[in-house]
Amino acid sequence: MWSLLKLLIAGLAFINILGESHLSTHPLILPDFSFKEEALIKEKQDFIEINLEENKLSLFKEGAPKETFDILAKGNPDIWGGTPAGVYYVLAKYKIGYSNISNVYMPYSVHFYGKYYIHGEPYYKNGKRLKSSFSGGCIRLDNPSAKKVFDFAKKNMPVLVIDQKNKDSALLQISNPISLSAKSYLVADLDSGQVILKKSYLTTYPMGELSYLLVASVVAENVDLRKKVEITKAILYKERRSQILKKGQKYGVVELLYPMLIGSSKEAMIALTYFLGQDKTKALIQKKAKAIMMENTEFVSFENLSQNKASAKDLFYLARYILFNRPPLFDITKGELVNFAGQFKDIKLTNQNIFSKREDFIGGKAGFVPDFGQIGLFVFNLKDSQRSHRIVIIILGAEDIKNEVEKILNWLKQ
Repeated sequence: MWSLLKLLIAGLAFINILGESHLSTHPLILPDFSFKEEALIKEKQDFIEINLEENKLSLFKEGAPKETFDILAKGNPDIWGGTPAGVYYVLAKYKIGYSNISNVYMPYSVHFYGKYYIHGEPYYKNGKRLKSSFSGGCIRLDNPSAKKVFDFAKKNMPVLVIDQKNKDSALLQISNPISLSAKSYLVADLDSGQVILKKSYLTTYPMGELSYLLVASVVAENVDLRKKVEITKAILYKERRSQILKKGQKYGVVELLYPMLIGSSKEAMIALTYFLGQDKTKALIQKKAKAIMMENTEFVSFENLSQNKASAKDLFYLARYILFNRPPLFDITKGELVNFAGQFKDIKLTNQNIFSKREDFIGGKAGFVPDFGQIGLFVFNLKDSQRSHRIVIIILGAEDIKNEVEKILNWLKQ
């Protein structure tokens, strides 16, 4: 029955993707990451599946389930340690791996992305086992299970990580269409995947400062957050005179996320690429976009953000990913303090995110693209008589984005 239901939802999604009407007559459901399982099974691939909701890791041989193991520990997304969801690939494996962040040895380590591994029970140099309820984002198994995964894994084998499946709760009832002037928009429930409003949501447009959300996700997942970067003359050349960052000052990775996400500081973004290098960071961003179902995203420039393109549907998946996997990034966009905030807890930054003071605002980013208009990605927690709805509103190419979003919010409440 469940397989039939998933096929029905996928069919509805495919049918609705063909249409571009403002209001969905039949509910369009944007699939969660479990949608990728069906493709891997159909292709009869060998792959590893990690289900974070069910705390299970499964091996698939030629598309058929082979063996399933219990997960002993996974990441905690609320404190930067969330295990990244999406489709990744085995990069390497080590009989005994070592974590420079936790200073522990990890038996039967399978590296699949950034700082993240599948491994056995970690231990310190003296042989003492590391015991904790959460990992730093890696997937911890008991040693016998980890060895089986290690033996099964091959380089470039898909690793599918499923965070939260779409909820089956009652869909929103939609009526009375609304008129909006933006070139493209998408309004959707992030928990159920239901699309409420859409216009040109499959067409790619400039991402502008929304690029910062994608950059922040990749940096946080590939760099030790305790690292410090010194602000150099090259970072602060004349086209980027900073009123916040000071030459010669050292800032932590998370500290630099504040001016980037709150004040749209380009020099903070450039500083954050220091550890990986800009070319490598661009490549990682492009791979990350594909991993989290941002299928049509193109990231090509740190200097001219209008050259980076994405569709409203792509940005839905970016919002979904941050909400379920990297929520501290949304907390920063509201101006809240998070772990490793460091010296920026005492520095007053002007928050350019226009809804940051609203109680129902979960997080997001606003921006402007020359010759195109205002853009924004905003997530709100809206309540009705039965439940809360975490709604994302994506607007691309608007003359007055604040007015457009408030019009949508009032329409939704009615």
